[in-house]
Amino acid sequence: MPLHLMSAVQVSPMTGAVPINQALPPAAGMPGVPVLPSLREDLVLVASSDNPDGSPTWAVQDPVRNKFVQIGWLEFEMLSHWQTSPLGVMASLAEDTPLRPSLEDVLSFAHFLRQQSLVRLDSREDVAVARAAPGKPGISNWHWWLHNYLFFRIPLARPDRVLSWLTPKLDWLFTRWAVLALTLMCGAGAVLATRQWELFFQTFVDSLTLGGLLSFALALILAKTLHELGHAVVATRYGVRVAHVGVAFLVLWPMLYTDTGESWRLRDPRRRLHIAAAGMTVEMVLAGLALLGWVLTPPGPLRSAFFYLATTSVVMTLALNISPFMRFDGYYVLSDALDMPNLHDRAGAIAKTALRRMLLGFKDPWPEHFSPTKHSVLLLFALGTWIYRLFLFLGIAVAVYLMFFKLLGIFLFLVEIIWFVVRPFYTEFKVWGKRRNDIQRGRASMWLLGLLVCVGLLAFPWAHDIHAPAQLRADYTIIYSPLAGKIAALHQPGNVAKGQSLVVLDSPKLRSDAQRAQININATRAALQNAELSSDTNREQVGKLGVTVEQYQAEDRAAGEELARLGIKADYAALWTDVDPNLVVGSWLRPQDAIGTLVNTSSWVVEAWVEESELQNLKVGAAGRFYPANRMDAPLAVTVMEIDTARTTALSHPGMSSEHGGPIPTVTDGRAQVPRDTVYLVKLRVEGKPAQVRWSRGRVTLQGERYSKVRRAITYASSVLIRESGF
Repeated sequence: MPLHLMSAVQVSPMTGAVPINQALPPAAGMPGVPVLPSLREDLVLVASSDNPDGSPTWAVQDPVRNKFVQIGWLEFEMLSHWQTSPLGVMASLAEDTPLRPSLEDVLSFAHFLRQQSLVRLDSREDVAVARAAPGKPGISNWHWWLHNYLFFRIPLARPDRVLSWLTPKLDWLFTRWAVLALTLMCGAGAVLATRQWELFFQTFVDSLTLGGLLSFALALILAKTLHELGHAVVATRYGVRVAHVGVAFLVLWPMLYTDTGESWRLRDPRRRLHIAAAGMTVEMVLAGLALLGWVLTPPGPLRSAFFYLATTSVVMTLALNISPFMRFDGYYVLSDALDMPNLHDRAGAIAKTALRRMLLGFKDPWPEHFSPTKHSVLLLFALGTWIYRLFLFLGIAVAVYLMFFKLLGIFLFLVEIIWFVVRPFYTEFKVWGKRRNDIQRGRASMWLLGLLVCVGLLAFPWAHDIHAPAQLRADYTIIYSPLAGKIAALHQPGNVAKGQSLVVLDSPKLRSDAQRAQININATRAALQNAELSSDTNREQVGKLGVTVEQYQAEDRAAGEELARLGIKADYAALWTDVDPNLVVGSWLRPQDAIGTLVNTSSWVVEAWVEESELQNLKVGAAGRFYPANRMDAPLAVTVMEIDTARTTALSHPGMSSEHGGPIPTVTDGRAQVPRDTVYLVKLRVEGKPAQVRWSRGRVTLQGERYSKVRRAITYASSVLIRESGF
């Protein structure tokens, strides 16, 4: 059976642990046969749970690195009969057991022991292999900080005494009646909360304030403390020592942890499953009880506390702990449920072998043999883990770039991308390169041809259609009151001819101003005539009177122009509509009050809202078609007339808003409907006339410029680099 590394917390003696005796007499060496390394005296063999097929397993405990290495029967017998001569090990096994390992088996196992630092460094070969073995450098090494600053642990306390005192006092929680009561209470809380879902959701939205976030943080601390206490109490009940508790930093975000690594000493995988699931169970029970408390308590601080506990417990459990793709509780629960330690590594090994066999035709044997169903599940699980981690590491790379100042952010971004994304691909491709002679004939040519076809398809400038929500409307003019005044005449809604009067306003103030200006003109003109006829008047006085006459004449002209504006006529034959029914002759209007809408039924336009990413592929003059939401109406040919250069900050018609059943997601800002996404207004000319003269919403399909995926990706990456290159 292959060996698997498992995490451990701290080593302590236990019943059934067998020290690996190094005092076995070495067998005589033989020319050409390498000498086996000496085992470390501090290693301990611990009996582990049996494999699903019933074969026994053991764990080699490394007290220095706090690791367990799981081994099978063959490896256990080789360790029990270890000598300096591989031939001596083979002979001893043949004499005492039915096992017949080959020389290659013994030497391969010895090499593995060197890699895992389980042997004494008595020779240059042992030192060289130990140095070349994959592992984490120490905390004093800059490599450690470079690759572990995103996740590291700081032990804080040893809770042995506290847990020994607390665990017996909580035995009542593990009785059948307590479990039944908690289940009923949590179920009642969940059911009752769903009946008030709208109130619960609105409470969550209202809590997104500074004070609310602080309350969420306090609830999170309490929930995670109880979460870790659940792990610790269940582990103590099963006799597993909790070595320490502390704080782990995940992307510099602090979170509590409990070290229960010694649970691998348990031979019953169900008990390990109970320990792994204890934290999530505590949080879900806490959430259920908090929901019940939120439903039953009146509004106030206590109800708010229940709300914060419920939301933080559910969100953190579902968003983080339950995922089996990272090494959190969900992973260990799944690993223990399947009784498969190192589930990620073992599933990954199967997936790598499957890819090599399928893509390159390698004849590699399967690392382990399972039933067809379990084999397929592990393969899909490994592929899902790789995809999940790819996007996760990309997100982490962007996060660390944004968290630090630009120069350090760029450096750490490149480190994350190279180490977590590029490096695994490079390592695998390197293996393919070394084993290129093992590639089946024809496979390389087939994949090279497929790669060239994919590159060609990505580089070819394909035609691209742009789809966007749109509305069909006639050209219209909204008629506003130019000045404050009283309605003297108002045309009723309906068809109007060009030049026909729509509304006439009366402004007593303007008429008074005009009359006053006329009186002043007449009086000043009379005074001017008298001055010109009088011999006592000098030329300066005559000039001043002339200027005054001109001023009063200007005031009279201005008043006349304003009075002319009070009569509004149609500029074209149109439909006069949307007149406020409350407006009648004698009603008073303020400046810019809407009176009605003049709709040009002979001229129609389509307005579309195009996403920012599509704007670069759209040009004025591009053709397209408008498809009304009412499928009974025929589509219309359209042509792009105008493209706005600024994003749309308010929709021109409320019917396009999602709040009124429209296709554009919006938020309300005062009276305006503001699009949530960045969209730009594109105006299109309608070729022809719609069958039904009415406003209609729908979608447009426009012919975008041809482009290749490769060119677009390069352009986008270049724009990002240029944008982020400034310091």
